Amino acid sequence: MKDRTPGYKSQSVNYLGFLAKELGDLRGPSSLAYELIQNADDAKDDSLKLSATRIVFDIRKDALVVSNDAVFRDIDFERISDLASGSKRNEEGDRTTGAFGVGFVSVYQVTDRPEILSAGWRWILRPEKREDKRIKTIPISDDTGTEFYLPWAYGESELRAKLQTPPVTKEYVEAFAKELKISLPKAIIFLKKLEVIEFIDKGKTIKIRRVKENDDFVIYCNNKRQAIWRILCDELVGNSNSN
Repeated sequence: MKDRTPGYKSQSVNYLGFLAKELGDLRGPSSLAYELIQNADDAKDDSLKLSATRIVFDIRKDALVVSNDAVFRDIDFERISDLASGSKRNEEGDRTTGAFGVGFVSVYQVTDRPEILSAGWRWILRPEKREDKRIKTIPISDDTGTEFYLPWAYGESELRAKLQTPPVTKEYVEAFAKELKISLPKAIIFLKKLEVIEFIDKGKTIKIRRVKENDDFVIYCNNKRQAIWRILCDELVGNSNSN
């Protein structure tokens, strides 16, 4: 630097570079599904108790819509505002697993403009905008549950290029749906609070339930028993019982 006058310099973060780096470790339909499921399973109410019992994945022509029956708290919105703020594991109350904001980054593999609807607010995220314009907040009347509205990122865009992520195609959406059908029944085994995962594609619904029966966890798919799992000494032992 030519100017030798003592003073101060600003320090900032390459936000899109940060997203691209985090997204590099979170690619694939299973990764996106697991992150959103884990976030729902970690959701707490104002008493710091785990609160979500159900999550729904709805694959539509225009968007992937993921909803659960928990409600965002102020601290959850803050974690979306500051993705690098750190893990939620040290929060008091029931035990949690992940880091909410960082896991949410996985949605950018399928969308350029995610939306969050919860607690009477609709947040529209535009990461390519300048810092003070990246989140648009709109009050809404519905304050029950949480919905992530993820419009498919069809076509090239500035954000796709900056994130080094290809645009979504119809073939990708079809492959995405097929992979979710396989991964969702596996995901429910390891959850703390969630009891039901629903998957909707082309108007057809698959309902996956986890039921505690004696010392076993029984997995049902559309009321048909699929498997029985028993946890022994922190190790998961499976006994397949498909019909």
